[in-house]
Amino acid sequence: MQNSISSLTAITSCRHLNMNLYSTLTITLLKTAILVPAAVSPFSPKYLPTRGKLMNYAGIATKLFDSPSGSDTTMPTIEQLSSDPFMKQLGHATEVVSLLRSICEGGDEAASATEKGVADEELLIDLLKAQLSHSDGIRGFFVSYLTGDGVTPADADEVPPPLLSAMNSVETEKLISLACMNVIMPTAMVTMHEDPELANNSLKTSKRGIKVLKGILDKPGAKEQCEAIRNVAIGNIELKDGSTKYWIEFFE
Repeated sequence: MQNSISSLTAITSCRHLNMNLYSTLTITLLKTAILVPAAVSPFSPKYLPTRGKLMNYAGIATKLFDSPSGSDTTMPTIEQLSSDPFMKQLGHATEVVSLLRSICEGGDEAASATEKGVADEELLIDLLKAQLSHSDGIRGFFVSYLTGDGVTPADADEVPPPLLSAMNSVETEKLISLACMNVIMPTAMVTMHEDPELANNSLKTSKRGIKVLKGILDKPGAKEQCEAIRNVAIGNIELKDGSTKYWIEFFE
């Protein structure tokens, strides 16, 4: 199944990319044990993310990296996390990710939050489950979680237990497809940024996204989605099932 994840990074050698740069990116990922040798063989993808989609992603990610850390806003409610639109979910995610970080680090901030009744791990899981219950919440949460500046819980060897528990408790299809996109899009952006710092930020985001995807590979449909992406990337689309059609539309 490692090959399935590897294919997600391979397909992002977009039409604007020369093969030398693609090879450099692949080698870099190999050195960090993200890819396996089977994924090194380059190919020319038939379906690729449009430049517009990639630049839209870059705009959101850049805003997150440039945003000052910390916030004076209060923790969102379960109802807000379950129903608010995407732009509000971005703000909610900042608070939820900050709480997740506090609990993972176990510092004074976590103790203070516990007094307010919000840092208990079970409550954090409930907050995460609420936000990850719909696509706007999933997108908002992972924009914040995957693009956080500095060393964050997303850089740990494994997905933090509260987040892993929440991901394994929510509806599968939307989470899996967005987790796949969170590998594809930043990896592609590495190849499009001319600014080394922005390219490095995208590379960091893609590495974090791969960890998330690995954490949910045992969920129903995850491996099938990865295989569908691989098939679309190499033009093997004779069997146009639902997953294949979805990813053809995505790359077009």
